[in-house]
Amino acid sequence: MATSSFRGGVLGTMLVGLVGLATVGCSGPTLEEACAEYCDKIVAVGCERPTAADCDRECDGLREELDGECVAEYTAVLECASEVELECREGTAVPKETVCVEEAFDLLECTGFLTTD
Repeated sequence: MATSSFRGGVLGTMLVGLVGLATVGCSGPTLEEACAEYCDKIVAVGCERPTAADCDRECDGLREELDGECVAEYTAVLECASEVELECREGTAVPKETVCVEEAFDLLECTGFLTTD
């Protein structure tokens, strides 16, 4: 089981939002492509947070932070999140409904934040 420093930030907030509120294809976007697409989507909503700079900074350091662990799971969450409808709540872009639950749980399990024992 992989461990991760998982500092949270913009993408951590997104993950918490997805869990609080459903499969990885054989050939999909890279982590960087999925992150950039997600950033474009959340910035387009027009909320105060996250800013484009915040999101770009998170994407730039994500592969290094993951250190090769849970890349497919994180990519699946970002890819799924790019397809959901967002709204502003308290200045932050969040999903309008519960989405990407399976992908989020797969990521939490991979990072060690969730155990299925």
